[in-house]
Amino acid sequence: YREELTADGIAFVLGVSEPGKPEPYRCMAKDCLWFQTIDTAMTATSESAYTVDITFAITPNGKLLVYHIWRERVLIPEQLNIILMLRQGPIYWNLLGNGWSNTGRPWPGALMFQAIEPKASGLGIIQAAELKGIYFKRLKTQDSKEERAKQHACIMYQEGGIWHPQEAEWLVDFEDELLSFPNGATADQADCLAHGAVVMAEQGMMSQLNQIELVCWPAKEETNKDETKEGDKPSDLPAFLKRRQELRKE
Repeated sequence: YREELTADGIAFVLGVSEPGKPEPYRCMAKDCLWFQTIDTAMTATSESAYTVDITFAITPNGKLLVYHIWRERVLIPEQLNIILMLRQGPIYWNLLGNGWSNTGRPWPGALMFQAIEPKASGLGIIQAAELKGIYFKRLKTQDSKEERAKQHACIMYQEGGIWHPQEAEWLVDFEDELLSFPNGATADQADCLAHGAVVMAEQGMMSQLNQIELVCWPAKEETNKDETKEGDKPSDLPAFLKRRQELRKE
């Protein structure tokens, strides 16, 4: 998808114009649902996993747009402040202040919530925030990263339900990680994406466009899922991702 600046604000255009085919779907960013999923890391060494925050937009026709990804290795005491800054909009490393700062540009739509899995450092962040009267949605999952990707994100990709921007500074690293998942060096962005697909699919967000408060998705026993045998891998991601990787190598 691509963004266009109009008199009424930012618009999203999904697809490209082709002779003899319907015009691409268009919608205003302000008419979308906005939320974030967050995957936190325990350490900040060069070999550590990353802390990842993905900002999603759900269009009125039910497509999940990956709008922004923040991905860095940061210490646990820094994570809560960074996550709270990301509620407002994108952030950058301020060399003069020697720390993270907001860009001053808000998200095109107000976030409905930020969602964190209450495990490892995520639980500590949730508890520290609650002491300040700040609350997060708790991601309640019992499945592995591979199962989440296979049962939700991969299916949505195959059905044309997840869209990437045409251009973004984080796009190459993101798509490379998806293509190497689950055998790549990192899987934090892929897992954050899978959480976003789970939230959308199991919370029925498409039918709650006018509701602000959303519930966590059903517990594992409430869902009808096929058992995944050991050694199973997520379904292949769409061919366009592989083609984009090939073009970059060329």
